Amino acid sequence: MHRGVICDDGRRENMRDGIEGTKPLVNRNLAQSASLIRGLAKAKQDFELGAAWMEAWRRGPKWRKHLAIGSLRLQDSDFGLLEDAVCYAEKMTGTDRRSHGMGDGKEGLVNFRRRMGGVRPQT
Repeated sequence: MHRGVICDDGRRENMRDGIEGTKPLVNRNLAQSASLIRGLAKAKQDFELGAAWMEAWRRGPKWRKHLAIGSLRLQDSDFGLLEDAVCYAEKMTGTDRRSHGMGDGKEGLVNFRRRMGGVRPQT
């Protein structure tokens, strides 16, 4: 999930290195996140993927914010694989459905971001 968190805002990683311009880094991290999600889904490692998201989600509001931002940047098909994995892990662990931000599609995470004060109004 670290790649997903990082791909929400490459400035954090770039500032550490003193590099300006974030787009290439964000795109690289997003591509790596998507590749990992597809690979784990193909290898039938849905539970592991979902459990990793759940663990990161429990780390607190800042992590949830970054997870939401990063996952909203995924293509719909990759987001769907991630969402399915989280819902499966919730089911397998007996956790309440939708208690880790997934289960309502991208719109559910957009609404979460609105509640957290992070969605800019469209102009």
